[in-house]
Amino acid sequence: MTNAFSAQPAVSPGALLTIYGTNFLPGAVFKIDGMPIPLLYVGAAQINGQVPFETALGSSTLVVKTGVESAPVNVQVAATAPAILTSPDGGRESRRIAGMGA
Repeated sequence: MTNAFSAQPAVSPGALLTIYGTNFLPGAVFKIDGMPIPLLYVGAAQINGQVPFETALGSSTLVVKTGVESAPVNVQVAATAPAILTSPDGGRESRRIAGMGA
């Protein structure tokens, strides 16, 4: 699991995240400390979602449920995890800010 904007492992409550894996099925439920992660994108090998704002700081547990619950994965949730996502600007070398993480 990484911060969706920086690809670093730092996440914070409300931050967008990316989870990489294999065979993510439609209807899979992703949870941090038992709270469902709001999903923005679901693909067979990647999901993008948002860390619930209610997530406590410190060590948290991520699980995926696709009929059977996965083994828990420990993640660290920080008070802040700033990041900036940039995007190519019309094929030119300049960059523009496309969004900011929490």
